[in-house]
Amino acid sequence: MYGLKSNNEILLTSLDIFLIFLAFIVAVLFVTILKKIYYRFRLKKRYYIFPRIGVKGIANIAMVVSIAIAAILLLTLITAGFMGVLFRAYPGWRVTIEGILIKIGGLLFGPIIGLFVGICTDLLSVELTAGMFHYGYFLAAMGYGLFSGLVRTAYNVCHGKQVQFVTVASLAVIAILALTIGYIYAQTGDPLTHCFVFEFLSKSFSISKLSLSLVVGGVFGLGLIILWTCMWIYNSSQIIYGFSKMGYWMRYRFKMQRYRHRLMYADDIQGVSDRQLKWYTKISQKEHFASFKLAEKRKNLNAERTNWFSYLAPVLVTVLTCEAIIEIFFLPIFDIQFSAIKYDTWFVLRIIMLVPVALLNTAIIYPVYRIISPSMHYDYRNDIIENISVPLSVN
Repeated sequence: MYGLKSNNEILLTSLDIFLIFLAFIVAVLFVTILKKIYYRFRLKKRYYIFPRIGVKGIANIAMVVSIAIAAILLLTLITAGFMGVLFRAYPGWRVTIEGILIKIGGLLFGPIIGLFVGICTDLLSVELTAGMFHYGYFLAAMGYGLFSGLVRTAYNVCHGKQVQFVTVASLAVIAILALTIGYIYAQTGDPLTHCFVFEFLSKSFSISKLSLSLVVGGVFGLGLIILWTCMWIYNSSQIIYGFSKMGYWMRYRFKMQRYRHRLMYADDIQGVSDRQLKWYTKISQKEHFASFKLAEKRKNLNAERTNWFSYLAPVLVTVLTCEAIIEIFFLPIFDIQFSAIKYDTWFVLRIIMLVPVALLNTAIIYPVYRIISPSMHYDYRNDIIENISVPLSVN
């Protein structure tokens, strides 16, 4: 493996990334303005681009930002300042770690406030850890909040319908996967082998584009399998209960019809035995009891949905989306500006680290998001949509 040279021409420069990200933000704002017009004239409601946040909303946002900063500082103290030195030498790893809490902010408050959470978190992290500020990592932090907020918006647009959200999310993830694999194969790599050359321990190694594509495809494929499996597990409980309830209802409905028939064709009410009246009353009571059990079961199913799948599905989609766009497209381009390591090495390293980073993000974001979200009792939709009859100001 000696004698290999990395002569890869970077397809996208830092200026290209900046312009693409700026164009994406403009496109999001344009769609939001169209949505505002649609709500105003079609649904007769006001749609606010920036949520009208009260004291409770500001406190919740401040809490998320403070937790992110506290996590960075705690990690620096536990490692006796080693992580602080690493963050100053390679700020991209700081952005990767602080991005975990930024994604939670986007999932909680939507894209606009998620963008704001990313701005505040990155600026405070740089200030309190004496880290290096760079506009590229600043954009990456903003991207974490923006893309995770868009996932939350997509979930709200689907009105919490699992099948609809998972289908739309799967199509989006597959499109991002295809774009990522196309980006990998578009790289020139080594002029002879057309492989990526990376350095490790002063030695040069090569890895094929197919191997990197398999790594990315494996992460995305496993994420989609987990997503659809969890949805199937949740829906299967509803289906099984539906069939059992149908059998329960048909069984007692048949008995009720039989005893009603006996009552109808009896010579007189006195000719009906006490046993028949007892059975008829008993079956009526069981029918009411079955309805009560059905209501309780639906309540438990809704609680079960709220407790795990409604949180797990957006988290998985957020992790897959953000890690592909930010870790593969954004960060390697800015990593080379802070070190003598070449682009190929950073590009390969980011893709290889995609597996542990995705697992770490999911393992942290899911329980934290599941705990924080119900305790906040905050739904940003209530602050961006209101009836047109509500006055804008009160005298």
